Amino acid sequence: ADGADQIISAACGTLRVRLVRVEEQLKTFDSAAWLRKAVMNTTAFEGHTAWIKQWRADWQAELRQSPSAAMVDASDSCPSGAPPGSCAAPPPTAADPARAAGSHGAGARAAAASGVAGQEKSAVKRESTLEQKLSGEQAAPIIDDKLESAALQPVVSEALKMMKAEPTNTKIQEKGCEMLRYLATDEASRNAITSMKGTNAVLKAMHANPDAPDVQGYCCGTLAHLAASPVLRKTELLSHTGVRLVLKAMSKHIGSPFVQYKGCAMLANFASTGEEQAAIGALGGTRIVLDAISIQARSKEVLGHCLGTLYNLAAHSLNFGNITSMGGVLKVQKALGNHLGDGDLQTLGKKVLGRIDKNFTSD
Repeated sequence: ADGADQIISAACGTLRVRLVRVEEQLKTFDSAAWLRKAVMNTTAFEGHTAWIKQWRADWQAELRQSPSAAMVDASDSCPSGAPPGSCAAPPPTAADPARAAGSHGAGARAAAASGVAGQEKSAVKRESTLEQKLSGEQAAPIIDDKLESAALQPVVSEALKMMKAEPTNTKIQEKGCEMLRYLATDEASRNAITSMKGTNAVLKAMHANPDAPDVQGYCCGTLAHLAASPVLRKTELLSHTGVRLVLKAMSKHIGSPFVQYKGCAMLANFASTGEEQAAIGALGGTRIVLDAISIQARSKEVLGHCLGTLYNLAAHSLNFGNITSMGGVLKVQKALGNHLGDGDLQTLGKKVLGRIDKNFTSD
């Protein structure tokens, strides 16, 4: 298993190099007093997000090419000081072509063989190569939850630390939630963020800042990404607390297009099954969505997201009855009248009305 051990050791070395860069970046932000309120500016972390995806893809491909990779117990292979869980990823299988792309085997094994100093030197070189590739290549899919958690841990932990330290600092809560949204891109990253108490932090931000529409909007956006996970939708945090806080924010900030479209985005993702659709309807979600469509009828973003939510809700008989009794058809038609030149909105609106009409006819 020496070859795979060396590859894993080198991979952990590259992660440590990136961690140093993140820490230096955060230190710079902390020392700039006039940037204090924007200390979690998400643009500073977008490059790290892309790098993490490419890092994972390259090193998983590296492991796959190692002759001894299949025999490695990766949990025993991390060098001293490596991030917890960062070496726990199993080698990808040949049956999955998405995991077979890319290889830098010779470089990694050479770096590992030359010791820790060689690893760090190779890591810096690899960092430059990866950043060049990122400008023109799509990152590969996430492969392993444990590896994902290790890769996200430095950035997410710092965001959560700042959010916890200043719970009523609206700028920090906004930027922290937005950064978590950027990172929650697929099932593994969503699970990793949740395992680090990211969902809790978002809900606490909403609870602590009920009168701040931007905080509520950014938090709803993060929950929208998390609600794309079938597993997370079954958790108490999302299915009970999360949905209620989103509906509360939409009711309180009905005049904010930002809150309305982010809230509808969350509800649309959450309302993926009959049980979830019924749950939203039972909490008054149908009325709240129709209010958003009516009051924010001139906003394309609000209308697009809320029509999507209404389409999902209309699939359930409980919600369908509420839509018709609340004059939902007329509200949708009036809102669409403000956007006659927008083909996408008109198409979506027709689908919503078609679903309502179909249910009405079958009823």
